[in-house]
Amino acid sequence: FGFGKTKFESGNIGTSNFFKYKGLQFKFSNLEKGLVINNLYYDSFFNKGSSLYEISNMKSFIYGDNYHSNIYGYDTTNFKISSVKSIDIKSDFDSCYYVSQKKAENTKSNTLGGFIKVDNSTLVNSDIYFNPSLKGVGSHCYKSYQSIDTDYESYNLPIGGVCYVNNSNMYINEIKSLDGNGSIALDGGFIYKNINDSKIISFKGITIENYNSYHNGGAISLNRTKSISNSYSLLDFDSIHLNNCKAINGYGGGIYMNTTKANFNKIDITNCTAKKGGGGIALISEGDKGNSIILNKGNVIFKGNIAHSGSQIYVVGSKLLINNINMDGTEYLSQLKSNSDLFKGNNGGAIYAESSELRLKSCTFTNFGAYNNGGVIYYDSNYDSNQNYLLDIDGCDFDNKGNNFVTKSGGAIYMINNGDNNKSETINISNSSIHHYNSKIGGGIFLYNKADRDIILHINNSNIYNNTVKGNMMNNIDTDT
Repeated sequence: FGFGKTKFESGNIGTSNFFKYKGLQFKFSNLEKGLVINNLYYDSFFNKGSSLYEISNMKSFIYGDNYHSNIYGYDTTNFKISSVKSIDIKSDFDSCYYVSQKKAENTKSNTLGGFIKVDNSTLVNSDIYFNPSLKGVGSHCYKSYQSIDTDYESYNLPIGGVCYVNNSNMYINEIKSLDGNGSIALDGGFIYKNINDSKIISFKGITIENYNSYHNGGAISLNRTKSISNSYSLLDFDSIHLNNCKAINGYGGGIYMNTTKANFNKIDITNCTAKKGGGGIALISEGDKGNSIILNKGNVIFKGNIAHSGSQIYVVGSKLLINNINMDGTEYLSQLKSNSDLFKGNNGGAIYAESSELRLKSCTFTNFGAYNNGGVIYYDSNYDSNQNYLLDIDGCDFDNKGNNFVTKSGGAIYMINNGDNNKSETINISNSSIHHYNSKIGGGIFLYNKADRDIILHINNSNIYNNTVKGNMMNNIDTDT
């Protein structure tokens, strides 16, 4: 079925009050050969309670070369798609917003997807190719058509500010910029994706900026909601930039995940913020030890990210492998010094790792600190691993020269042994340098053993020097066993 070359305009086009725009809706279902929609023009529509499109039960849906301007959905998404095996969206969307109602006016469940909802839970395999041009697309809380509210708790925010996706492979390629202009969602500022099965998520050549989430994932939130053994989302991120995204009360200013096997190649995460942890990335596993993040090569950049703990990365119950990455904490440190209320009791200036396996190779960390423990790395070793080392640092430089901030314990590295198994734990530091850190205990490194087992520290061909404790030199390593 084909549909195209038509122009739709609201009867009130030209007025600045979008509440006066008319609504418009199309429904297509059970088309055996699929649906193709091309060359449509939409201007100035306001849908209340019903989506612009409802597409269901067909082999394919192609939406190409269409143009949309000033399209608003009042507590409803624009595209509601279900049980469609192949989806391909390549169109222009300019100033298309989800408008949140106040909770007092809308007691229903949160809308899934501020702009597009895809639910292919009835299908075994399905693919989404989402490559539109988006300018000013997201979700806002309007007091009136002219005034945006920031009292987010009072509003029924969408889950996924732009996209909500369930049970599909997803491919987003070569979109130069996705700008949310301060868009706000409950979870997943740009996208919220359910990953209850092994699916592929491929983002290549895109910029996502100025999206916010009230809870987790300022830009991207990837969630497994059912416990399925050995089920992981396979992430392939290449040449993407996340900038100025916020998890206002949660984790993962740039990206939040609770299960994944992720390979990041050429990714920049800059100026992202999370109140709790992981200004750049947060991976908080629900107990499956197969989860992993690989950050590889020097063209991965973390800079200017801020969080209470683990300003760049926050990981729990997973494997984190970082190779040849530079992390600069200058902007984080400035915020740390000027906003003690936010950072009170924080751990891990750059990386917070708990019940995880952490391997760092050829990395540089500059200008980090923490009010509590671990100026650069906070490591809780409660993790059962078959590896030789739970914390393996090789060829890394921890450089704090010129920074006089004093961390409570472990100027650079703090490790606490909380595990209840009998296996001794080994830390390896090879071919590395740790210098010019300041702490009240353990100028460079502090090891705290709370368990009835040994911590074994191997230091090989490394320089740990000019670290101070309460202003006194030559106190580089401390232990409490």
